[in-house]
Amino acid sequence: MGAGIDIGVTGAGASAEIDLEELLATRLLVQGNSGSGKSHLLRRILEQSANRVQQIVIDPEGDFGSLGERYGHVVLDAAECERELAVIATRVRRHRV
Repeated sequence: MGAGIDIGVTGAGASAEIDLEELLATRLLVQGNSGSGKSHLLRRILEQSANRVQQIVIDPEGDFGSLGERYGHVVLDAAECERELAVIATRVRRHRV
């Protein structure tokens, strides 16, 4: 396993991890009923990988807005989208790996 991301614990109490390198090399689908923990899982993945990869989160429900302050993400307001997209584009170019 490469860089492990802690996503919780198993039913047996062991640490549950996913491999960040494997996750980035593939696609991810998070599917489930309302209240099943989809947003919680995505938040854990975003928090655990924030210092390792660039992130762009499209969040129409506003579930992840607090990550902006905590991790220095740029939060876009759809009402001022064009101006704010220019800001994020500049930031992405500056931090390109």
